[in-house]
Amino acid sequence: MRLGRAVAFLVERTGVRARLQEMWRRDIARSVGAADRHTGVSISKLKRRVDDSSHAQRLSVSTVRDLEQQLAVSVAIVRELESRLTRLERTALADSRQAQSVAEWQSRFGSDAISEAVSRTIAAAPLREEPAAHLLVERIFPPDFYALVVDTLQNGDDAGTAESPEIDLRPTAHRIVPRLTAVAWGFIHASLADAIARAALERFRPFIERYYVELFGRECGEAVLALPHEASARFQRWPRGYSETPHLDPKGTVITVLMYLARPGDSLIATASLYSIDGDFAPVHTNTAYPDEHGVHCRLVSRVPLRHNSALLTVNAGAAHRIDLQQEDGQTDTDGGYGLELRIGPNVRQFVDLISTLPPADQQPWLGLAASLVK
Repeated sequence: MRLGRAVAFLVERTGVRARLQEMWRRDIARSVGAADRHTGVSISKLKRRVDDSSHAQRLSVSTVRDLEQQLAVSVAIVRELESRLTRLERTALADSRQAQSVAEWQSRFGSDAISEAVSRTIAAAPLREEPAAHLLVERIFPPDFYALVVDTLQNGDDAGTAESPEIDLRPTAHRIVPRLTAVAWGFIHASLADAIARAALERFRPFIERYYVELFGRECGEAVLALPHEASARFQRWPRGYSETPHLDPKGTVITVLMYLARPGDSLIATASLYSIDGDFAPVHTNTAYPDEHGVHCRLVSRVPLRHNSALLTVNAGAAHRIDLQQEDGQTDTDGGYGLELRIGPNVRQFVDLISTLPPADQQPWLGLAASLVK
């Protein structure tokens, strides 16, 4: 013990202990600094790896989203192809079943005979003048032709759905339909619509002449009346509960034809309502016009039931109309039906050429028709 104390005393007195402590502190400091530098490098490397991982993850998420979008497009394409294949198969079966009817079309449904029969029916229908000149034409089509038209709507293209409720009857508009359907629709578009237009124009001539003269003056009004008048035809899908707002059809239309194509045993009731317009109403634009939107009141004058194979023909001036399709009481098994609409008016190109000779202020309300020619 004495020797130990003597050595400790000697170390303390000679300063060896202090020098050893200083050396130990420097060694510890160097070790700590090296450890800090190593730790810093490790943390930097770890941060870079985390950043790289986050970047890769973002790239992965973006890539997955791109792949999901491409997959959705591919699925939509496949579904469209499957739908087209189904329609083609259905069309092929209908063509096979209806081959004899197509071959007998001309002898069974002679175009001239149908057009003449429809014209005679329109000529004999009683004319009413309030709130605008109109005809309710009963049994407008020959019964077998009416039945054929109704049947084609069960086998036609998928255009008459809730997503696209109209079927244009121009041959280029429907792509996949049975041959008999294409023939029938083409006949309505190319021949029957014009026959209806001629017969309707003849019945309504005094009223249309007065309308044109009021719009354009005597000389120009008579010139407009002398222009060829044409009809555009379309089927419309009317769902159960379908109801319109009182309106006038586009200004290029002078006669509107509305027909509900009721099927046998149909429990739906289609009604056309006619309204007088309180006060002056002169639509500025050429598209469909709704008087109520302009603060002009429409007053109900009459309701016209569109029964089986009947049609309403009305002058599209001075009065508004609407269509309603309701279910008979206690019946709930019908989703909807089809209407046939014809809009009759002067040949647009010749009409625009004539209107272009008027003063600019008189041309203004008809500029929309001129724009339609360049679409």
